Parts: sequence; C-alpha cells; structure tokens
Amino acid sequence: MATLRPLVLKYSRLINQAFPDINLFMGTHQPTDRERFRKGVKELLCQTLNPPHTTHDLIKGTLKLPGE
Repeated sequence: MATLRPLVLKYSRLINQAFPDINLFMGTHQPTDRERFRKGVKELLCQTLNPPHTTHDLIKGTLKLPGE
C-alpha cells in the first residue's frame, strides 16, 4: 500500500477508521499509459469513431483510438 498515491492512502485510512470491517482492494485494473489516456479523454470528449465509447472503455483499456 506504500506505493499508492497520497490521496488514496489518506482516504483509505479514513475509510478503514470509519468502517473497520470493510476490506479495501486497491487496483482493480491496470492503469494505461499517460499519453494514451490523454488521447482517450480527447476521443471521449470529441468522438470520431462509431460506435461511441464510454469512460468505462477508457478505464478498462478497451477504448479504440483513431488510427488503431
């Protein structure tokens, strides 16, 4: 848990204090490359492909980008 970002650590501690019986699982998906993420957000905001994509596609890594 030491490799997580400071805000994740802060909020996971608060959640654990308030709800000690809840188990938190970090990292349910692999983060994508930063540049691919930026291109994906651009595609979500100004969609050029059919069918339309959702934020879920971006998070799960199934978002198609133009030229792929």
